[in-house]
Amino acid sequence: ECDDVTGLLVPFDQILDALSQKLNSLTGRQLDDKAREFLYSIIDLDQQRSDKVDAVQFSKFWHLYYVMLKIVLHPGVKPLFRDGFVHGFVSATLSTKLLVDAGQEGTAIIRFSTSRPGCLVITCMSFSPLFAL
Repeated sequence: ECDDVTGLLVPFDQILDALSQKLNSLTGRQLDDKAREFLYSIIDLDQQRSDKVDAVQFSKFWHLYYVMLKIVLHPGVKPLFRDGFVHGFVSATLSTKLLVDAGQEGTAIIRFSTSRPGCLVITCMSFSPLFAL
């Protein structure tokens, strides 16, 4: 028999702490502040308020996170993620900002797609006209 979890609320920062520990044990890399901010944005929570999530919010979050985790654990991606070559948990907006701040043509960021779960996005700094692959 399954207990009713409708009223259950869990602090999202505690969920992220547990996921960070598990990710570290699987890959040797924890969730950094940028990754936490990105994961907060997935469920529309303000990180500063330490909001709690209900079962419905967690279910939506878990669906996307689990797909991202499967990418991280892929044998071809895992060492690149561990060594920081795959940023993974960053938004499109932040990846663009990081590239602009770096200001060096040819610099790239590899991140998870939120519009196409299961895909990676490569964002590259170019001073030439932009194009999409």
